[in-house]
Amino acid sequence: MNVERTQLDAAVVEEELVAYLDGELEAADQVRVERRLADDVAYQQKLAQLQKAWDLLDILHKAEPDVEFTRSTVEMVAIQEGKEAEQLQAAAERRKVAWWIGGGLAVALSAAAGFVVVQYQLQAPERQLLRDLPVIERVDQYRHVESVEFLERLRQEGLFAGEGEDAI
Repeated sequence: MNVERTQLDAAVVEEELVAYLDGELEAADQVRVERRLADDVAYQQKLAQLQKAWDLLDILHKAEPDVEFTRSTVEMVAIQEGKEAEQLQAAAERRKVAWWIGGGLAVALSAAAGFVVVQYQLQAPERQLLRDLPVIERVDQYRHVESVEFLERLRQEGLFAGEGEDAI
């Protein structure tokens, strides 16, 4: 904890001195820093170190980008933008193909479902005929029957047993 506090204090001191060197402190803070500089030798040494660093930075040669650097940088940016444009275009093409495939599948599924429904509806009369087949096969015998009630009584007595319920 003590080490962290010392590091934090050092960082605050350095930030304060950098602001002093840059002339960014308000008048009251500048007066406070100058008073501390008059009394604190370590504070003076830290300011001297920072001032040396500032002076050395001013001495360093500032590199100016040449035409070749600018040209190559622009080319690299252009190449990268071209690659990104190609990737976006490829992604758009994939989405377009996916939409077409999805649409085709939807149409095919709809057509298949429609076919099944139509077939089921078209076969409804045939299914009814198959259910009525036992009655149709004996229609000549049933013509001589006086009423449906008579046939119902015969069924209740078990006369039609073994022929199924659809026989009447």
